[in-house]
Amino acid sequence: MTGSGLVTSVLPVRGGVLGGLLVQSIAATPDGSEIAVIVYPGSHPPDLHRTPPDVIVIDTRTGARAIWRGALPVSGRTVYWPQDISLTADGQRLAFLTRPQCFQTGCTAGGGQQMRVLIHPASGGGQLNSAGVLARLNSALPLSSATVMDAVISPDGSALTLAVLGPLRGQPGPDYMSVVQIPVSGQQRPRSVYRLPQGDSYGFLSADPSGSHFLLGTGTLNGPLAGRIGNGRLIPLRPDPVLVQAMVW
Repeated sequence: MTGSGLVTSVLPVRGGVLGGLLVQSIAATPDGSEIAVIVYPGSHPPDLHRTPPDVIVIDTRTGARAIWRGALPVSGRTVYWPQDISLTADGQRLAFLTRPQCFQTGCTAGGGQQMRVLIHPASGGGQLNSAGVLARLNSALPLSSATVMDAVISPDGSALTLAVLGPLRGQPGPDYMSVVQIPVSGQQRPRSVYRLPQGDSYGFLSADPSGSHFLLGTGTLNGPLAGRIGNGRLIPLRPDPVLVQAMVW
């Protein structure tokens, strides 16, 4: 890629051939040495909501893979399937947004939305259900009328930046899009990064390698919006947001 962003060639990633799999989400370390992807078996699973996803972590220097398996939705088991993933800069922690689910008749899975974390994700693989709890989001934020749509961990692993759809406490009206940052330690109050009254849709959230700047896709009744967050404002970027499905730094 040139300095102006022009792609001059495409090179295969060692270990990156994912034939026969549906890729839902991707994350990478800033130096590209590790890439993580959420995958489903087959190109078109018949029932995506009941199909456990896996997370594959690829060491692009060697092509080696670590596979973290999603738990099967069997009776009596609560599963923690990843909604989205992000990596710390050193690749030593992989965080994923999840919500406890169970599938048998009459089952109720409590606990609300969580961020869970895998330590040394490129080593060995295992079960996603074994990931430790990094943050219980219902405890960090008033989410009774809102949903966390996406989350990214900071490069040093000390904070989480969340895209929240719906009103948080003190926000009027049902339609609200917020980007907030919470410390993993829980020792400090959440910090507002951006708020959009009348925000009624979510597209994407992406952080730059420093973890200080963000790209956001959202929208109102007047149409979609996509741009860079700066000083509490969403600064529109080209192309037309109607044409944009995702942006990354």
